[in-house]
Amino acid sequence: MSIVKLNAPGLSIAPHVVVGQNWLSARTHRLWSLLSLFSYQRELWVDAGQRRVRLRERKWWKTREMQLGIDAIDHIDYRYIGLPTAFYPHVQRYRQTTLETADRMDRFQIALVLKSGEHLPLFTFIGEGSVSTGLVGTLLGDSWLDLEGKQEEQARGFVEHLMRLTQLGLGPSLPRQAAERRGMRCFQCGQTNAPRARCLYCGAALEGGSSAPSHG
Repeated sequence: MSIVKLNAPGLSIAPHVVVGQNWLSARTHRLWSLLSLFSYQRELWVDAGQRRVRLRERKWWKTREMQLGIDAIDHIDYRYIGLPTAFYPHVQRYRQTTLETADRMDRFQIALVLKSGEHLPLFTFIGEGSVSTGLVGTLLGDSWLDLEGKQEEQARGFVEHLMRLTQLGLGPSLPRQAAERRGMRCFQCGQTNAPRARCLYCGAALEGGSSAPSHG
């Protein structure tokens, strides 16, 4: 963002997600299918009632389908990758000039990590991001208006539904279990953290968190 940020849903690409009380289905965005000449499609089904997950992936004429119990999954992997797309010159002390990021493309990748260590990629949420450059950045060449997609909101919503239906966390189970014995529970996302100022999962302040119950 420069000075003014404008949220535009059309600037992000996300899978098509349908959520029920005890289930979730998702499939690849039609644009990705179109760009791949309809050679690629990924579909996910989560059934919380039966504690089952089904992942189906098609590449050209080959189709791979995997069905597994939620108990075979260790945690959800949620990663962010930012790719700078625009820069502006910034003069530092001693007259040194550096290029600062003025805009970026956001990419949120979500996968399931099995207890065996295998990673199962699910979906990628991608879109136009924003960078706060303020008045200084604008005076140095950055635009005053920055458009931003809804990829972060969409990715976080998808992850929150996955966490609710699977009762899985965003980190490996053993460190998470250790944190539960001595940590603080985040009111924002419900995850338990080792003692810290902010939640490792959503960034919310933990000052108002409650101590997690101890496990004998």
